[in-house]
Amino acid sequence: MISTESKLQDEQGKLKKINEEIGQLKVQVTSSYLSPILAKQEQFQLIHIHNINNDNDASKDLQNLSITQLNSKSETINRQIQELEKLNNIKTNMDEIEKLLSNLNLSINSLLDLQHLSHLFKQIQAIPSLNYMIYKQVIRRVASLHITFVELLNNYLNLIVPDEFTILHGSVIGDFNQFVIKNGYNLSVYAEYKTKWDELIDRMFHSHEIKLVYNGGGSNNEEDDEQLEMKEVEGTDFISSLINFVTFINKINHAQIKNYLNSKISKLVAGQLFQNVEKIIRDQEQINQLNALMILCEDNGWNFLNKIEGSGTMEERLNKLHIDWIIDDYVGKIKTVLNTSSHFTELKEVQEEVREKREDTITNDNDTDWNESWDDGWDEEEEENQANDSPQLKQREDLQKHGQVKISQIPQQLELLFKQYSKYSKDISYLVSTIKALSLVQYPSLASSFVMYNDFIKLAQITGDNSLISFIDSNWNQMTLQFIQELKTLISSLNLESEVDMEDEILDDYNLNQLSLIYKWFQTFFESRQFRQTNFGKFEQLITELVDFANMWLIQLIFTIDDISENQCLLYSLLIDNLNNITIPILGEIGVSKSSIDSFNKANNVRFLLNNHLKDIIDRFYQGELFDLATGEMVNMIRSIFIQSEIRDNYINEIIEFRNMS
Repeated sequence: MISTESKLQDEQGKLKKINEEIGQLKVQVTSSYLSPILAKQEQFQLIHIHNINNDNDASKDLQNLSITQLNSKSETINRQIQELEKLNNIKTNMDEIEKLLSNLNLSINSLLDLQHLSHLFKQIQAIPSLNYMIYKQVIRRVASLHITFVELLNNYLNLIVPDEFTILHGSVIGDFNQFVIKNGYNLSVYAEYKTKWDELIDRMFHSHEIKLVYNGGGSNNEEDDEQLEMKEVEGTDFISSLINFVTFINKINHAQIKNYLNSKISKLVAGQLFQNVEKIIRDQEQINQLNALMILCEDNGWNFLNKIEGSGTMEERLNKLHIDWIIDDYVGKIKTVLNTSSHFTELKEVQEEVREKREDTITNDNDTDWNESWDDGWDEEEEENQANDSPQLKQREDLQKHGQVKISQIPQQLELLFKQYSKYSKDISYLVSTIKALSLVQYPSLASSFVMYNDFIKLAQITGDNSLISFIDSNWNQMTLQFIQELKTLISSLNLESEVDMEDEILDDYNLNQLSLIYKWFQTFFESRQFRQTNFGKFEQLITELVDFANMWLIQLIFTIDDISENQCLLYSLLIDNLNNITIPILGEIGVSKSSIDSFNKANNVRFLLNNHLKDIIDRFYQGELFDLATGEMVNMIRSIFIQSEIRDNYINEIIEFRNMS
């Protein structure tokens, strides 16, 4: 038993030890040591007091709020609670995704797990768009997890289709592809396979064949649900290869890939069939294979054999394909010929074959009441001009006799193609359509040369296709109308209302200038265009038509004037004379006499009406020299020139009665 003395000694020892520790603390406790501790304590107390005050203030504020304000505050709190709940759901899904991704032991039976993961990702993807920092962090984390998930999908695809030649689990691939396509996942493995299948198609149409192996060993004729393998071997049997390739891709069961490969095959199969069509037609086994391929394509949505679809036997459809391919080939050759610019630079002269007998005389567009031929010279000077025209007329006759025109190298080049093509088909409509379509772009313009016109006439002779003539005639008529419209604008610009005094019988400056523009316009046909050099006969016809139109349009403009003064009579006579001074020399350059163009005589008669008295006019009328003026034209001119009088009206009535008797 311990004595009291011993216990006392022990307690005294403990007290001594405590005193020593207190002494040590006293030494440590200094101002620098206590200051930060006291400051923190004071800060804590202030915060605590502030929170108490805020709670008191908030309580007081809530007491002062209205019912509406309290409802608004309640809605805000509820929204915040909902955000917290969403965030909690997102965290729960992310935790589950991370757990599944880390624990998933990928196997062929993992499709349900992958579908569940996809469902979880869809739930997370509905993250609110609020600009909270935590949501940005969540989005980054989800993106990282999704990359891992897509890698799992690629790995799973590798379990089903380990390479572009092998399918190990055919019963699963359909469900997997449906899942992938429905959710819009783009798998890099499929992208890689698609490229390799594209390259395989190229090899299949050149030097390799495709064989199929079922069940992982040995070829047979019964397809296994699970395993299928392609073998690439050297060979040229592209029809059976297509059957095997289509069968394999059907097993892949991916619509986008199938459509891509279908387009690829479409570009090659027609050419391959064409190159082998004669061999195929003679081989019944290949025809049977082609029929089997067509049935396979029809049943599974492949359309690369569209070009040989249709009615009739397979042989008939192959023959049609053969012709179609030949047409495409020759259309390409025609394009090459027409796109060669050198063919247009080297022109050669050929004898023009007369298409139809062309009358030498240009007749009036306006009907007259008299329809007789009149040999009327204007005066002795005109007779001398006609005499002087004789050498030119002889030269013109020589040119017409020889009928030389210039053509390009195109007809000769195309003639060879047409002869080659005729061995396969007599239907040249596609080739002709190609020529028409390209000619307007490739040929020298019809606005400056007859080369295109001459070539088309020659091609029509070569092919016997009159649509070429119709085509070039239509285009040339359009060009002629364009020339006529230009000339019409120039002649219409003449000032028929000019009040300049004509005592000196000199035109005013404005009309002289406009006439000079008409002269320059005609000169372009001789100086800057190649009409004359490429087809003189057609050029002669063009110039004759333009000159005839110039005369007739000026006459028509004069007919539109209701009241013609004496000064204007002189003006119009001078305009007719000056226009003749332009057109007659132009006709002389091509060896055409003005007497062959009726409009000159009509212009001369209009000039006579403008410059003579009524008595002279009625005498000329009874001599039959005004035959080319219609009754209405003559009557209106007389009324416009002469003031109303009994004599004038009597003469007008005589003219009308005489014409009505005829």
